[in-house]
Amino acid sequence: MEGKYSTALSHLVLAGTGAYCLKSVYGGDLKFSHGCFGIIIVNNLLGLWTNGNPRYGDSVYKIFRITREMQDLFVLPFVTTTLWLNYSYRWEYSYAHAIAPVFPFITFLVDKKAYELTNLILTCSLASMTVISFLHDNYYGLVASVSYMFDYFLKKEDNETFLDIPTQDLSNYIMCFFAYFSLHAMLD
Repeated sequence: MEGKYSTALSHLVLAGTGAYCLKSVYGGDLKFSHGCFGIIIVNNLLGLWTNGNPRYGDSVYKIFRITREMQDLFVLPFVTTTLWLNYSYRWEYSYAHAIAPVFPFITFLVDKKAYELTNLILTCSLASMTVISFLHDNYYGLVASVSYMFDYFLKKEDNETFLDIPTQDLSNYIMCFFAYFSLHAMLD
């Protein structure tokens, strides 16, 4: 395996951002925020190991693939659920955002990724977060929504580049913005 050190650096920066966000909410009553930032930290530490260690990186690639899918599926719905709960909406509707990604994750684990279902769930969660942030004048939530939208529509294929920058690196840096602004949206 060839080392991708720029990608490893982007994973390190995102793991550090996730750690900062987790430290900021530690001990707080923000439901799902610990899971959100915990997934980001674990996934990106594994990404750091996979991309930054050419000799032994392949040994954790399967686990990294699973945590990357968890990050893609659960982080946005966890933030959306937390925002709904913060604004005292009915818990049944709030928890629907956090429970819905379980189904595409199960299909991923049985090697049949459901792209349409994943797109539907993430788009609904993104729209919900945008609307609720707009209704409550939570500008951090709006910026977090926009940054996630940029990340979501940016392809994260291993061999693609945009202006000679690997798209995985760009995606990780955009997720740093998403994590930071979603932290402040939850604290607002």
